[in-house]
Parts: sequence; structure tokens; C-alpha cells
Amino acid sequence: MAGNHNVACLFILAIMKKTDFVLVTTVLLILLCSSTLYASDIINVQALNNRIIMLHFDDGYVRYHQRGESRQNEWVVSEPLDALKAVAVENYTIKSSTGFYAAPKRPDKVTRKSKGTEFTWLCQNWSQSVGCLNSKPDHAKEHFIYLHLPEPLEMGKKYAISTSDIAGNGKEWEFEFTLGKNRSEAIHVNIIGYDPHAPGKYGYLYHWGGETGGIDFSRYNGNSFYLINTKTGEKAFTGTVKFRKGKNNIETFQISDTPKQNFLGADVYECDFSAFNTPGGYILAVEGIGSSFSFKIERDIYRLPFYTSVRGLYHNRSGIGLEEPFTEYTRPAPHNPLKTPGFAGKLKYTTSRFVDWGNTDNSSADKPDIEAGILGPIDTWGWYQDAGDWDGYFSHLKIPAMLMLTWEIAPEKFADGELNLPEGVNQIPDILDEARWLIRFFHRTRHEIINKNYGTGGVGSRVAPDWFGHAPEGSPSNLDKGQWIISGEDPFTTYFYAGLAGHFALVLNKLGIEDTEGIDWKKEAEEAFLWAKNNAKPTDWDPAKVHNYNLKDYELYAATSLYRLTGNSDYLQIVKNNLSTVISATVLDEDKKWGTYALITGNEHQITDAAFISKVKGSIMATADQRHNSIAQRACRYGDNMWMPMLIGQGTTPRVFEVMMGHFLSKSFVPSKTMDYLAGIFTTADYFLGCNPLNMAWITHIGVRYPERVMHLDSWYSETGEMIPGITPYGPWRDDGTNSATGPWDIRWPYKTIYPEGINNWPGHERWFNNYTTPLNAEFTVHQNTILSAVVYGYLCDVPDGSFEPNKKPSVNILSPEHESGVSGNIKINVAVSDPNGEDDIAWVEFYNHWHKIGQSNEAPYHFNWEKPPYGTVKLSAKVVDKSGFSNKSDTVQITTIPLDYKVSVVVADSITGLPVAFCEVKIQDSTKITNAEGLATFEKVNGLMDIILKKKGYRLKNISQISIYSDTTLKFTLAPLKKNITVNVLDKYLNSPVSGAYVNFNSVVKTTGINGTVTFSEFDGDYSYTLIKTNFSTVAGHVKITADTTFNFFMPRNQAEIKFVLIHGAVPVSDAKVAVLTDTATTSTLGITRIRNLIVFSSYDYHIYKSGFQDVFGSVYLRTDTTINIQMKPVPVGIYEKLNPDNLKIWPNPVYDLLMVESADIISKINVYAISGIKINIPAKNRQGIFELGFLKAGPGIYLLEIFFTDKSVVFRKVIRK
Repeated sequence: MAGNHNVACLFILAIMKKTDFVLVTTVLLILLCSSTLYASDIINVQALNNRIIMLHFDDGYVRYHQRGESRQNEWVVSEPLDALKAVAVENYTIKSSTGFYAAPKRPDKVTRKSKGTEFTWLCQNWSQSVGCLNSKPDHAKEHFIYLHLPEPLEMGKKYAISTSDIAGNGKEWEFEFTLGKNRSEAIHVNIIGYDPHAPGKYGYLYHWGGETGGIDFSRYNGNSFYLINTKTGEKAFTGTVKFRKGKNNIETFQISDTPKQNFLGADVYECDFSAFNTPGGYILAVEGIGSSFSFKIERDIYRLPFYTSVRGLYHNRSGIGLEEPFTEYTRPAPHNPLKTPGFAGKLKYTTSRFVDWGNTDNSSADKPDIEAGILGPIDTWGWYQDAGDWDGYFSHLKIPAMLMLTWEIAPEKFADGELNLPEGVNQIPDILDEARWLIRFFHRTRHEIINKNYGTGGVGSRVAPDWFGHAPEGSPSNLDKGQWIISGEDPFTTYFYAGLAGHFALVLNKLGIEDTEGIDWKKEAEEAFLWAKNNAKPTDWDPAKVHNYNLKDYELYAATSLYRLTGNSDYLQIVKNNLSTVISATVLDEDKKWGTYALITGNEHQITDAAFISKVKGSIMATADQRHNSIAQRACRYGDNMWMPMLIGQGTTPRVFEVMMGHFLSKSFVPSKTMDYLAGIFTTADYFLGCNPLNMAWITHIGVRYPERVMHLDSWYSETGEMIPGITPYGPWRDDGTNSATGPWDIRWPYKTIYPEGINNWPGHERWFNNYTTPLNAEFTVHQNTILSAVVYGYLCDVPDGSFEPNKKPSVNILSPEHESGVSGNIKINVAVSDPNGEDDIAWVEFYNHWHKIGQSNEAPYHFNWEKPPYGTVKLSAKVVDKSGFSNKSDTVQITTIPLDYKVSVVVADSITGLPVAFCEVKIQDSTKITNAEGLATFEKVNGLMDIILKKKGYRLKNISQISIYSDTTLKFTLAPLKKNITVNVLDKYLNSPVSGAYVNFNSVVKTTGINGTVTFSEFDGDYSYTLIKTNFSTVAGHVKITADTTFNFFMPRNQAEIKFVLIHGAVPVSDAKVAVLTDTATTSTLGITRIRNLIVFSSYDYHIYKSGFQDVFGSVYLRTDTTINIQMKPVPVGIYEKLNPDNLKIWPNPVYDLLMVESADIISKINVYAISGIKINIPAKNRQGIFELGFLKAGPGIYLLEIFFTDKSVVFRKVIRK
């Protein structure tokens, strides 16, 4: 973000968009005036520790498409960071009033971490090989700049950071380095809070700094940490920082998901405050570093995450309107043939079963079977919208199973009426009302199929439109009027439904009540079970033929529910048969869990087979252990299968439902594990609610930092465009290994925005880009993410005492100033802030001019004094943020600010030498003055908003527009002298001819000479170095002094050259001829040309040219420069002196070192050997059965000529090379 472009003097707050500075009043800085900059905004300045200052930059934002618009109707509003300037040490100074930094110091080094954080759907052009090609910006970035300090910061001091012109919204920044006022991104806590009775309570100290890698916090090991009460400022608890795990600690068994198999990329230190349980609001503060986000220690602290997550299911209900007073995120009923306008008759029933399809999601290959099976419309509704899309899936059936199991193992934690559901207060805990939602859909659908004579008592589960098209872009679900289908009745869905129906009958029995609609769920379960049993095909029992679904798993769940309902031994026998292979060490398959778990959550009918039930319980414990074992292995103590790949929420979702079941069972079965299991569930929740690398609560609208934009179409196209609460997105996803990113939907699309480059250099859980266009990152599903967040956080709740109030949005209004003109000086912004959840829930109030953040206040009454507003039109707004996950904005107030008159002194210096520029003409408005010998010109009274022109002969004219000042001011400028023209001629030292293609490096600028051997440069006066480089020439270097336009002649001595041979016969090129020089042999091209390169100059070279059918050519040349030799080749006359067909002649090896073999189909009589000079030499020769052996071992390296005589008196000449 950058400031108003009509202003150059700004202030900044040393805070973050979502930062909680505890015990801090409004902070602002007065900046020096400067010209307007179009550059990234600094939105936070903090000390990461006392050795590193971190600057957080934000380039801008994306205007997203809205309801009724094409996805292409998006654009970026951005002013990017100059990354090269941002890492230049000379652009920064750090200063304090006392201590080491009393004199300004520069950092020792500057490093960076950058990534895209807002993305568009833009795809302007398409390439088959590359994908989307965009000429317009398609994303906005955020950057983290790390200033590595020469000496440590001192606690209790204030520091001023100067950043030159890197940021668009200021040059000077201030922060107070104290425990309470310096929030550090390196201190990680559960930002919602901790239950007082949690066995383990931890905060963590770690940070991955991009190109810096994992930040070293070893010097803080052993430091004290504190829990500081946010109301009183008192230290309520003191502990010691301890090392936890190293950056190479293995946190996953998936080798390629994250570097070193570690998701954090940094050494981790822990702050253990498990012994502390006093309720209140706190920050975790570490000596030498600073503090965390604020959090609470409070009874029933997990009620809010549970409430928000489980209502994420309600917000994804299909078929009903989302309406007040049940939600403010309203939406008319979608996909209900009885209610949705235009959808009547659009939902069809097909007999085609989803397990028979080639793809259970969708494939065009399945469309003919689906269409052939359509029997007609079906009037049903009420599934769950899967995620960003609106489909129903077989996998959703686990949702009510998990909700009912959770209630069964902790019924005391859930109440009727607590979730504000349309079912209201009905004697049924709301968690079971939500479970009933999907079961009721299958009841409704099964009976509709029967009533329409489409089926005989089964039910299907796939609900989708994919084969018939989708709603136009920009459409919410309630405006979709296309054709949909429900898949045909199948035993998999029907068995699962039988289990759910029976299970729901069981929980109603436990509650001692009847169904609110009078449905006989026991009868439903029995009928569905019987249908599934009688209608399963033989192939249905073979998982390999039905997408690896094991029908026995669903039969098991149904039989378990019915056995508990009826006590019928036939059902028990089915249970025992289906669990016959289970032993105590068995880790249960995913869908085998539901029937197995349901077997131990009730005791309606005792199972007397002690050995069998012991094995079942053992397998439940083994399954819990699999998820629990990773907790001790991982630095931040979160559970899940260590083999789980980094996808579908591995880094966002608490996948410890199995540990919950183990905890419940352990109380009676293995009590020694009970406390460890419970502690692991709590610390897993801690990780996903803030102890992760991003300090993020991974649920929309939970805490002060949460995923801001995810893939949820009904949210995109709502009246506000705000994300619904309760979504846990997939989040970080492992690299898919493809070669390129084709478009904004691709997992690799954000990779182009990151620094350091290469996604596999980034720790896995750092890979969140807010890229709402990418399903693999930004989507979710109700069964993979939402339900797990709901049940885990629900299980950690305490017994409700009626005090919980759902979070409601706070409000803020600007009381003053009002709309007005002619405002001068500071602007004091007074606001009225209210929060239905109490004033303590307010985190801070942010203030904006247009879209640029201008400040923040963290303490009541949340007023703000804007000391240097820009001159002109200002559009003020405020945004209140609460600690629980909601925010709200005020109306905009527009005012016009005007400048006063001030005294201005202008100092002008040479930009190269830094010396004063005298006799420079300085013009401000209509007044002109000339600088004195000190380069100074003074104006007694000028308007605070001014244009300045600086003019002097020999210098470039400087025109600075819209400079803003707010007091008597001295402005310092530099003028750039005009550059001199420099011509460089490069010549061959011996031939005095131009050298083309030479590289001329003049003052680090490299150019290449043309055919005339000339290049030109322009530079200021001064001393400069030069270097001349060209192949075959010696490098030339030196220094010259420039005082005027100058021409230089530089001479380069040759050290090597080439000989170019051009061979013709008449006018025809001779190709495939051999040319030998020394030990090199080259072959002529189709143009009859070849070259021998890299020959030392001022030397003589013999050459030998030969080709079958032509006379050999011998010659010599003295080489001084590149030389061309033209040869007219002569054919060999046909006769006794040359064989017509020498192709039968074999000579090997060539080149030769020792023995040369010569063999021919014709009989050889003798062989003479000649040097290239023509002198005959003595070479030992032996004839061994027609193969001549010639001994070249004592011959020197070079080219030799063989004269080969045959018994028919013919002669052949051949060249060989002795290497």
C-alpha cells in the first residue's frame, strides 16, 4: 500500500494488519518530507528478536469479481516493492537516544522472504505449452525484510528505523523494544487460548526467515519467559525457555513433501506453562525478544471454535434458505425442486450406481449410462454442499456418524439450543440435530424413490450436475437452474444409511425421546439393511471392482447399530465375522472405524465374548496410538499419521478423532494412557489454532488471524463477499511435480511469486498464499476438514454452564471529523466503538485513507491523531477488529486539507561528489533564488504544498512536484551532472585493423564492438576501469580519466587464430574431405569449407588434405591472423597408380599410439611411411596372415602418410595420425 499520491510527508504505525500490541497506546511518527513514491507500504515494524528487525511490506490488493460478473473481471491495485533496494544495507539506519545506536548504524546484512498473498483469475492469453499468459499484474505480494543488526537491541529503549525511499508511505519508523509492546512473529501461542485443566500448555519460539533459513534462537535458550496479564501488566507466571526439537527433526515419513521432512524449517524452543491455570487474558513474553498475540486461559475456551466449526456444516446445508435469526450470512434455498425458482423438475433420479462409474467424481465416459438410467424427476433436497462446489458425496455419510460418536463419548459437553439452528430447542442436543440433517436427507430420498416406483427400498448418495454443465460464472447456488442427478440405489450407501438410522435411534433412546417428526428410525435401519443384503451384486463384495470400497465396512456399521438396538444375535454374528481378522495391533481402515467405534460407545446389549471384545478394543487403541505417536515426534506436539501426505488439510485440520476415541476407551481399558491422550488432543488443537508457523487459527472468522479468502462460491457471491465462518481450508499442499503452472487454478501458480525461489526450499507449513483460485490450497470439504474441526474442538469443551455467547460483530463509527473542507494541521479522529461481546473482546481499531492503512489504536477509547495528513481530498474510514474473529468498517468521511505557509531552506549538492552546488537556480512557485557557495537558498514564506525546479548549466534539470511540508523545513536535493560521451575503438595490435565482436567492459557496463570495432558509453567525470575480451586475443585492461567527451583507441594483441580451408573442384565444393593440421583433423562441409581453430599465431603449420578420388594436397602456412586458404582439388587419374575401389581397405586404430593395423581384400605387397614433410621414415612392419602391423610407438606425434603397394601394382595413399 502507498500513500496519497499528492503527498510526500506521511507517518506510520509500527504495527501489522492483524497484530495485537498489548498495553500499547496509539503510536505515530513524524516523517521527513520527500517526493511522492509509488512503492510498497510498510505495514509493520517489529523486532523478531534483539538481533533482527523485521519489516513487513504489502504491495496492494486484488479487486475480486462479484456476483453476476465473469471471473476475468478482476484486477490488481498494487505498488510493488523494489526488491534490490529493499536488501541494500545502505538504505537503512537504526538509531536510539542512548546506547550503541546513539549514533546511527547500518545493519550488517539484509535478507528477504516474499510471496504472493492475493491472486486474480486473470488469464488473458493461452499457450498450449505454457498456459496462461498475462500482460497485466495477476497478483499482489507481501514481503518480510530482515535487518540483521551489528549489536543487540536493549530492552526498554525506543528505536527509529530509517528506510530511505524504499516504502511508499514513509521513511522513518519507530518501535519500542519492550516485552509488552514488541510483538514478535517468532513467538507462537494458541491465539484463542488454553483450557485451565489442559495437561500441557505450551508456547513456542521459532521462525523461518526465507533466504536466511531458520532463525537461530540458541542464545535465548535458558532465558526467562513470562505470562503477562493484559489488564494489569503484571507477570503472572515465570518459566525458562528450553530447546525442543531441531530444524532437521523428522515430522513426516513422506520424504519429498517438505525439506528435511520438517514442516517448520527452524529449530524450536518451548515455553512450558502447564502448571499455570489462573483464568485471564495474557501474552507470552520472552526476555530479549518480546511477546505473542494475546490469548485467554479460560474455562470452556474451545466452545467458540466448536460453535464456529460445527456451524460451518449448517452454512453448507443445501435445500434450505440460510436466514435471520439463525445467521447473518443469508442465502435463499438452493437446489430444492419444491422451493428454488427454476429448479422444479431439474433434479433427476438415475438407476446408474456411482460405484459402477469409471470415476466416482465425474467423467464424461459415464454420461451415457447415467442418461440411460434416468427415470424422471425426484423431489428431494437437504444434502451437504461438499465444498466450493455444491455436490453431495458418499463420503459425507461419515459426518453424522462422527457427530453421534462424539456425543456418545462426551454427552455432557453438548446442549440443546446452543448452536442457533433452525431445529430450535427440541430436547435434542444441537450436535445431534446437525447429525440428523443428512440422515433425514437419505430418509427423504429413499422414500421418494419408493413413492415414485423408481426403486425398491435402497438409496444412492452421489448428487451432482457435472455431466450436464454448471451455473454461469458469478452465480451463487440458489441461482443454479441446470440439470442434476441423484445416483441409483446401491448397497454401499444403503448399508451406511442403515447404520446411521440405527445409530440415531440409539441416541434418541439414550435421550429417552421420540423423533421430532415421528420417524421410526429402527424400522428404517432394518428395512435398509435388508434391502442392502438382498441387492448386493457379487462384484460389490470385491473392493478392487468398486473403487476399493469395502462393502463389509458398511455392513459392519449397520449390523453394530442394529445389534445395539435389538440384541439380535444374527447382527452380532455379522459384526464378529467382519472383524474376524482384527487383532489388538490392527490399525483400523477409515470406514471400518464407524462400526467398530459404535460397538464400544454403548452397553445396551453385552457382548460376552471377552476375547473378541478385547481384540476390538485393542485395535481401537492401536488406531489411536498411530495418530498419537507423532505428537512426541513433532516439535509443536500435534497428532496425525506420520505417513499422511501434506494435502487435504494435513497442515490445517486436527486429525485426532481416533485419539478422542482412544481417550474415551482408555479410561476403562488402559487408564495409563488417558492423560497422555488428552494432552495430545489439546496440543494438537494448539497447533492448528496458532502455534503453527503462520500464527494462524485455521478456521475462517476465528481469532485475529485466520484464512481470509477461500474457495466458497456462495461466500464470493453474497451481498458482502465475506467468507462464511467455520471453514478450515486444505491449506499447504505438497508440490505435485509438474513442470509448469498453467493458470490460477494450478497448485504451482503462486510459485512464481516466492522468494527464495523454488517451492521445495520452503518448509511445508509456510506454503499458504491466500490463493483462493486454487482448489488444492483454498478449497475444503465438509467431511475432510469441517467435521474434524467440529468434533475435536467440541470434545475439548467443558460442560456448558449457559454463559457462552456466540461472537457477534463489533461496530465502529467516526464521530469527528465530519465531512468538511479547509482543514489544516493534524486531524484527530474520534470514534465510537462497541462490541456485543464486551469491550475486552476488542483487539484494535485500524484507520485508513482510501485503501491505505494510516494507523492503528490498541486501547480505548481508540482515538487517533493523524499528524501529517496529505493535502487535498482525504477519505477516512475505520475498521474495528475483535479478538474472536470478526471485524467491521465505518462509513467513509471525506475532508479536504489545505496547507499553511512556512519558511523553506533548500540545499543543493552534486550527486556524484556530494559537494555544494553554487549558483543553482531554485524556483518555488513564482519565486526564484540562487544558491550561495554552500549550495543554500532560503525562502521566507512559501505554501506548504509546492513544486520545486532546480536548474544549473552542466546538470540535469530537476523538477519535483507536490512536495508537502508541515513546518519550517530544510529540504536537501542532489543534482546529477550530465554524462560525457565516450567512444572506444578496438584495433588489432599487429594489423591495426578493427576488431569486431570484442566485449568491452567500461565501468561494469558491457558492450560488444560492431564491424567497425567501435562502441560508445556515457559516464560522468571520473576515473574508470575498462577490460577488453575477445576469443583468440589477449585480455586488455586499464584505467582512464574522463573530463570531457573522449575517443580512445585500444589495441588488442592476438594470441590465437584460425585457418579456414575452402576446397573446390572446378566451381563445385568438395565435401567430406579430410584436412589435417598437427593432430587435428577436420571434415569439409557441403560448401567445401572447414576450419582449424585455436592455433598459436606467429607459427608455421603444415597441412595435409586428402579425399578418395582426389590427389592429396600438402602445404604450409605462416599464421599471423585468421587466414583463408583456397584449394583447387585435382582428381586422381584412373590407372595403376590408384585403385578405383579402395573401399575394401581397413586401417585401424586412427589416431594410433602403438600398433597400426592395415588390412585389404586385395593383397598388399609392402607399405612405406612418410612424414608430412615428405621424408621417408623407418617404421617396423610385420605381415601376419594378410594383416600388416606397423609399430608407431617410437614415432613422434604428428601426421604421417602411408604409401600402400598391392600385388597388382596399384598404389594407395592414406594419412594416419600418431597421437
